[in-house]
Amino acid sequence: MRADGFRNVLTAIGTAYDKSLYTTFCADHMEWWEAEQLWRGNSFGRKVVELAITDMLRPGLEIKIAGGDKAMIEKINAVLEDMLAIEQMMQAGFRESAFGGCAVMPVVNDGRPFWQPLNLEGRVPAVEELQILEARELQASTYYATFGARKFGRPERYRLGATALSAAMGASTSTRPGDRRVGMGTFTEIHESRLIIFPGIVTSREQVIANAGWGESALSRPKKAIHEFGLTFAGVARLMDTFSEGVLGLDQLGELMAEDREDVVQKRIELIDQWRSSLKTWVVDAKDKYERKQTPLGGLGDVMRMFMYVLSSETDIPATKLWGKSPDGMNATGESDNDNWDDTTANVWTHRFCRPFQQLLRLLFLSNTGPTGGKEPEQWSIERKPSKQPSEKEKQETEKTRAETDKILVESLQVPPEILLRARYGGDTFSYELQMSEQDFKDMAAAQEEQQLAEEEARQAQLEAMKQSAAAGGNEAGELADPEKPAEKSDAVATYKQLRRAAPSPLLIRRTFAGMQICVENPRGSTRTWTQQDGKTGATKMKHDYGFIEGSLGEDGEGVDVYIGKNESAPWAYVVHTMRPPEFDQRDEDKVMLGFDSPTKAVEAYLAHYDDQRFLGGMSMMTVAELKARLETRRSKRIANDKAAR
Repeated sequence: MRADGFRNVLTAIGTAYDKSLYTTFCADHMEWWEAEQLWRGNSFGRKVVELAITDMLRPGLEIKIAGGDKAMIEKINAVLEDMLAIEQMMQAGFRESAFGGCAVMPVVNDGRPFWQPLNLEGRVPAVEELQILEARELQASTYYATFGARKFGRPERYRLGATALSAAMGASTSTRPGDRRVGMGTFTEIHESRLIIFPGIVTSREQVIANAGWGESALSRPKKAIHEFGLTFAGVARLMDTFSEGVLGLDQLGELMAEDREDVVQKRIELIDQWRSSLKTWVVDAKDKYERKQTPLGGLGDVMRMFMYVLSSETDIPATKLWGKSPDGMNATGESDNDNWDDTTANVWTHRFCRPFQQLLRLLFLSNTGPTGGKEPEQWSIERKPSKQPSEKEKQETEKTRAETDKILVESLQVPPEILLRARYGGDTFSYELQMSEQDFKDMAAAQEEQQLAEEEARQAQLEAMKQSAAAGGNEAGELADPEKPAEKSDAVATYKQLRRAAPSPLLIRRTFAGMQICVENPRGSTRTWTQQDGKTGATKMKHDYGFIEGSLGEDGEGVDVYIGKNESAPWAYVVHTMRPPEFDQRDEDKVMLGFDSPTKAVEAYLAHYDDQRFLGGMSMMTVAELKARLETRRSKRIANDKAAR
């Protein structure tokens, strides 16, 4: 029955004769011989199997070791080159795409039979070579059956069939230790720890078991589209072969055929053909007619183009790569296709090749004849080099941006240089992203706390000097300017401050963020108008919610201004110390940055709302809990002062 419940007896919709009710989708399993023929004999099949892998490995691979031991890295690269490791891994990837799975077996003589796990305790013997085993040669014989285990449901042992053994042993019938004889064939069982597995396209555990431990071929999905495009292209080729044909109209042909005078007709045709051959022209009777008829091809190009797009979609290969054609459309550069293809090749490395290369490298590190003498480095990685190499100009611009960022971090954010150095070079290589640990944040907070204490001591010393000066008659009114007391402003401003602090406008958006009540005056996406002290006016489109913390009290007597980020669970609060334009030589109010993951993100969010970096006079950081405590202390102190004044 149809989902909408409608039935129509005349059209059979919703009845037992409705064809849509009995139309189901069934995926076809591609046999290895069919996949091999499609890979070998069809250019589209070859591209599906090879193109992404070859483009992924074309930039090359880079091995990184903590400390940058270049001599050791050169030794490792030499070993990989001698073993033809990249070529063997690439061929294994081809077979995974074509046949639905493949395995690479590093031949290691660890003293155990192949059906037992590889012995990695102590030093591993030398890796003699890499052997490629196809899915049709290697079938899972047992599976991990312990429910809850990490490898539950995965193959534990594989059976190497007689076909591969006979090819490797020269069709020998001898049985080696660990082999088993079944009838006239011989097979060897191999433990999965001895194999570098390329599993193919895996959709379910049931499918893996049905395919003897392997997934599906990458050719299974686009097979129909490749077949249909081949038929379409062949049909167009036949159509072009008969695109223009000659039509000869003979006078009285009907009467001659009715009188059984076919010989006369045949004689006339033979004479016309003979004269055409000798004179290179057509000689016909004045009443005869010869013309060429062309097959109409209107809309054929659109049909072919649609088939091209369908094939590109089915194969997940951009049309510019699949056909080698220039991008369509005005001002089209093909950059989007290139970027998408770069993402595709990066995913191929991440999800298909990174782990196998790591497994091989670790085995080489543990080998007693390997480049590291059997000791695995504490920190190492293997990465694919980027497809796009930056130009010299781009490198210089990047370095300039990084230097300016570091300058802001050190001078304005007061990040200690040693912490910045550790964040940049703390890993096995230089990083443009700050890799700051929790301890780094604590060290920064401690350093800023120490600096704030020093500033407070200097401020108290200055205050004591002012009191002594006043006692000596330096102030006519006998009063001292209290640094804790906000500067006096106009009555209108004071009234606005009191209203803003006591009762926020109902037009404001009130929200709770990190346990604090926030009054949002300018939501993200709105436009905030402003007027500076020098009379300059303008408008800023807000990148983040902006308002003030309800019930808080800043140094200027108003609520503490705050920018709200996306991460409400961010543990740190950043207090930006703004400078007063146009000279930027005097400190203005503070603004709190909440919900930002790092000091860099907080600075970027703040500067995104200003047209001059000089507004940023510095920044302090504290935990959100510490910010709440300070705001409450300041609020309690103000309430106590107000009561004393009354």
